[in-house]
Amino acid sequence: ETAVPGEVSNRIGGKPGSDFMVDVIKSLDIKYAPTNCASSFRALHESLINYGENKAPEYLSCMHEESGVGMAHGYFKASGKPLLTMVHGTVGLQHATMGIYNAFCDRVPLFIIGGNDLDAAHRPPGVPTFHSAQDINALVRDFTKWDAQPKTLDETLVAIQRAYNEAITPPLGPTLVVIDSEIQKDNAPNAKVPAYKPPTFPTIDATTTRAIAKGLLDARNPRINVGRLRTPDGVKKSVELAELVAASTSTTATGGPMSFPQRHPLCGPGADTNYDYVLGLEVAGTNA
Repeated sequence: ETAVPGEVSNRIGGKPGSDFMVDVIKSLDIKYAPTNCASSFRALHESLINYGENKAPEYLSCMHEESGVGMAHGYFKASGKPLLTMVHGTVGLQHATMGIYNAFCDRVPLFIIGGNDLDAAHRPPGVPTFHSAQDINALVRDFTKWDAQPKTLDETLVAIQRAYNEAITPPLGPTLVVIDSEIQKDNAPNAKVPAYKPPTFPTIDATTTRAIAKGLLDARNPRINVGRLRTPDGVKKSVELAELVAASTSTTATGGPMSFPQRHPLCGPGADTNYDYVLGLEVAGTNA
């Protein structure tokens, strides 16, 4: 009979850079990471499952990069919250390009991490050189909001936070951070996780708010032009506002983006198109 070996640790001493990356990702409160597995981010994959206990984010194995991007796109449209997805080198990013472009056109924040294997001396057997490049970000730079390819672990941790913040700051859009596999694997006992600072968004001042409220309440035939809305909560609040002041509304829901519900009784031109007060909820180039 073969003796059953005792418990063996699946980790060597120290702490790899990918563990610190998971610490940073966890600070962003991302629920899922739909991703097609790949060798160029194997260390980050391992850290998410074991060090991160596969929670917040939970790794969801996908059969294709475009599937992972599509799941992240749909999840945001339903919940208003972005997800993380990861892509492999040049070929994985090429597979994801159409999904990233769709998100760019739809103003959906995608937080994407790409893997890269530039260091040939440490590349595992069987990983082809042509799956790596000096600047794979160039494949999607025309339709991403921001990208980076950090050279050190400290730069990487900052870039992950910035990529997330850039994605969720209006106008929303996809962002990409490409991380070399050696940065993921290197032992980094002295690395520190930077404190996360969420982005701050400019808001309307109190004086303007009172002026708008007065205009809507005093109007006999108010109109609210509802453009693109960012979250399901924004849809709920636009309905509440229209109902409070009995304003007819427009919608861009027929064009695909999240907007005022097309079937709501107040959606349409109304009985009289001579409006005496019109409020526009979307300014060109931004999200309401």
